[in-house]
Amino acid sequence: MPASTEEYRDIPSEGSAMYDGGDIDTIMEEEEDYKPEDPVHTAVRDNDVAAIKRHLAAGHDPNIRDKLGQTPIHVAVQRNCSAAVHELLAFRNTDRNIRTDSGKTALHLALESGNFSVATTLVDNGVDAEVKDESGMMAFDYCLSMRRPLPVKSSFREFFTRHISLLAKLILKSDRKAACILAYWDCPDLLALLIQEDQSTVAFQDKHHQTALHYCFSEDSHLSVDSARVLLNADADINVRNIDGATPLHFLSGHELCNEPAAQEFVQHVIATHAQLDGMSPLHLAAVVGDADLLKYVAECGADLNVKDKDGFAAIHLGALHGQAEVVRALLRRGAAVDPENQRGQIPLHYAAVLARSTCSLMLLHDGASVNHRDHFGMTPLHKAAGWGPSDMVRLLIRKGSEVNARDEKDQLPIHYSSAKGLPDITELLILKGSLVECPDRNGQTPLHLAAKTGNVDVIKLLLLHRGDPNAQDVKGQSALHLACFHGHREAVQTLINRGASRKVVTSQGFTPDQFASQRGYYGILNTLKEHRLSLSLYAPEQLKTFEMFRNTTAPTRLESLGQEENETDDVSCSRVLAICLRYPVPVPNVKALLQIEYRDYVH
Repeated sequence: MPASTEEYRDIPSEGSAMYDGGDIDTIMEEEEDYKPEDPVHTAVRDNDVAAIKRHLAAGHDPNIRDKLGQTPIHVAVQRNCSAAVHELLAFRNTDRNIRTDSGKTALHLALESGNFSVATTLVDNGVDAEVKDESGMMAFDYCLSMRRPLPVKSSFREFFTRHISLLAKLILKSDRKAACILAYWDCPDLLALLIQEDQSTVAFQDKHHQTALHYCFSEDSHLSVDSARVLLNADADINVRNIDGATPLHFLSGHELCNEPAAQEFVQHVIATHAQLDGMSPLHLAAVVGDADLLKYVAECGADLNVKDKDGFAAIHLGALHGQAEVVRALLRRGAAVDPENQRGQIPLHYAAVLARSTCSLMLLHDGASVNHRDHFGMTPLHKAAGWGPSDMVRLLIRKGSEVNARDEKDQLPIHYSSAKGLPDITELLILKGSLVECPDRNGQTPLHLAAKTGNVDVIKLLLLHRGDPNAQDVKGQSALHLACFHGHREAVQTLINRGASRKVVTSQGFTPDQFASQRGYYGILNTLKEHRLSLSLYAPEQLKTFEMFRNTTAPTRLESLGQEENETDDVSCSRVLAICLRYPVPVPNVKALLQIEYRDYVH
């Protein structure tokens, strides 16, 4: 009896949400999957060459795709059916460069699976090796994603030996240059040949910023030491970093075979040879970046910890320079020299002192660093610390025995450096520890001269407080006031004058401090000087006594009649006074000519 309408009321329809019978199109596709496979595909899977030939002759399409989107040649390559590949390539209608749904050609599949004999057949029959898959990789790039099964290594060498010319052609087109592939597979002879074709392949970095030298040590089960030597001989950079900041030696130090004799011998070779090149050796690099693990590894390989680069820097220099305390500690514990000299005669303590590397300095001093070691310029670590601070470093060095009155090649003491740099705390500390305040250097300049030159008022006051002579003259006859005027330090000028600096002091050429300020156009300083009512007579060179001569003539009277005051010190007024003097006759022969020479900058 037929069911009533009510009985079917709750049965969902195709379009309803509860219908679970599946999409009609999907069902149809699934049914198609059960269709018999194309006879060419079947023959290929069976490696039946006769059947392949028969089906192709019968007109079957050699480029038909199976349900996975693969053609017969793709299947033949993946199954390593060389005879089937030969037969398909021999058929004129076979598309040699047809791609899978993921964009891979038969050559991609062959090299991806390590079927080098099949790859050779494909290349020999004109397959395009430059085709890229959907990720932009050429077939040769796939070699880097492979492991090294020993049975295929000889096939690999044979393949690349046979196609080295093609490989050279692809150098500039591959995302990972062929050198990376050859280094990865450790083919030093082929690598050398490739480098001859194109030297630039040595420095090429792939999208991961890795060079061929990285790939020498990227495979856990193998070390391409011979290839690495070829690359080093071709000037490969052992310190180049990949995108993660790792160098080739980082790869080697983390390798499971890193303790093999060949690996350790290679590290020793790298340290010994590349320390003297333009770049640093890996040992130096480890010191710079503070990589104690890498340093430990190269040390365990027997590397010379005292090897120097082209500038004479040992690794411990660089560790101290960059404040890498752990590296300095590791080097000292492993027997590195504490006081190696670079080409400037400087030891690590010089660098630790100048950059205030307190921890490094303490370790160096604890291990016997020479606290009074002089470099080729006669500077001790205290000279360095005094000029660059901080005071804690100066205090540490003094406590360890630094000589506060040690002289460098310019006869300068550490206090000269602290005064020149304007460091009152360090200057005061040096004074309290016995530094000489009145100690001229080779140019006759005291610390006060240098402080005046840089205009540091706090240091000037400190030096004057400790009996610094404000009127001491250097070899050119310049006082501290001369230098403060010349360099335009108005506050320093005011401080020196208030503390007894004489404005009557003249240089060996007869110039006063006021003249220095006027020559440089520092009118504010001249106004400061004017407040101290300097006599106009001091503007003349002392040896000429020019204005003394004018006092004995009618010139002063004539000047006063023109509104000029004899003691006026404004620089413009002084220039006008001198100009007027030159217009009037004077009783002394040649005075006018001498004045024109001495005051040519004033007279117009």
